[in-house]
Amino acid sequence: MKKQILFFILLAASSAFGQSAESLYQQHCSHCHGVKFQGGNAQSLVDGIWQFGDSAGHISRNIKFGITHLGMPAYEKSLTDPQIKSLVNYLFEAEKQAGAATPPSPTSLQTQDYDIDVEIWAEGLDIPWNLAFLDDKLALITERPGRLRIMRNGTLNPKPVEGSPSVVAEGQGGLLAVAFDPDYREKGNQWIYLAFSHGLEKKAVFNRWKSKPDRLEY
Repeated sequence: MKKQILFFILLAASSAFGQSAESLYQQHCSHCHGVKFQGGNAQSLVDGIWQFGDSAGHISRNIKFGITHLGMPAYEKSLTDPQIKSLVNYLFEAEKQAGAATPPSPTSLQTQDYDIDVEIWAEGLDIPWNLAFLDDKLALITERPGRLRIMRNGTLNPKPVEGSPSVVAEGQGGLLAVAFDPDYREKGNQWIYLAFSHGLEKKAVFNRWKSKPDRLEY
C-alpha cells in the first residue's frame, strides 16, 4: 500500500513538473519560438539545430543571460535556476518527441558569385569561435567555453592547450579571438594573442602568451 501511495505521489509530482515547464514555455518562449516549437520570430526548437550550443549548460546560459544581439532577452531576474532547468528538460523532451536530428553538413554552397565545395576540416569542437593559421600545417582554434585547440597536418589534437586563460562564457563572452605574432617564426617571438572575457574585470581582455608545444606560458 505504501509503495502504491509513493508511486502516485511521484506520478503527480512528475505531472505537475511537466505542466509547470509547459506553462513557462508558453508564457516566456512561445511568442517567438512558436506554440508548438516550430519557430516564428525566432528559430525552431525541434529541428536539431542549436546555433549557440546544444548542451543543457549552453541552453541554460542562453535562457538566463539572453542573446541580446538577436533580440532574445535575459531571464535571469524572472526565472529561477530550477525553472530554467525544467524548461531545458522540457525542450529536450519536445525535440525527442519530434524526432529531431542534426542535419548533415552540406557538400556545396552557392553564392551570387561563387559555387563553393564544402569539406569537413575538424569535428568535435564546442562552439568554435575563431581560428588562426600559421601556415598550411598549423592552426589554432578557440572554443568559446574557454579551450584553445591545435590543428597539425589536418589532425585536431584531442587535448586542449594547457595554460589557457580562465574566461566567463556567458552571452557572447568566452574565449574569442586568436592570432599569431607577425614575427612568430623569428627566434624569441613565439607569441600568440588572445581576446577573451575576463571574470574579475567583467570586460573583454586582450593579452599575449608565449607558446610552447601544446602549452601556453603567460
